[in-house]
Amino acid sequence: MTKADEETTITVRLPSSLKSAVEEYSLPRGMTLAGIVRRALEDFLVPPQRVYELPGFSKEFNDFLESKDLRSRKGMALLLVEDSGGNKALYRGYIDFKLSVAGLVVLGVEGPGGAPWVLLWKHIVGWYSGPDYFFDGEVVQTLISRGWFPVTYAPR
Repeated sequence: MTKADEETTITVRLPSSLKSAVEEYSLPRGMTLAGIVRRALEDFLVPPQRVYELPGFSKEFNDFLESKDLRSRKGMALLLVEDSGGNKALYRGYIDFKLSVAGLVVLGVEGPGGAPWVLLWKHIVGWYSGPDYFFDGEVVQTLISRGWFPVTYAPR
């Protein structure tokens, strides 16, 4: 609104208890009922703030889980996981599509004692499924050198 905007009066019918509660709230703050209503209307017109979407809940991650490429590789994937404490982990294994459900990815691991890992989508921050050379390549080694701990990843 600019100063040149013409002001007009509106009449709003409110329950008396709501009017009393708003007046009680506004007085100690040096505001009037009209000021509170005006601010609420102005705030209503402001576009919503940007919302951060967790990568594991993104359309891109969902597309990744449903991709033909991933399924053609029998679910072999590399997942980057950052937990609530900021710990960064690198997981490599086969996504078990029968056990994975919305919100959880179950990752089977090759080798002896390869018990499956259950990963929460909210902690997944990156993913990859592609040529084998990537799994043993420079990018993975760089991730490890940058603090990503190889939980189920063992270079061949």
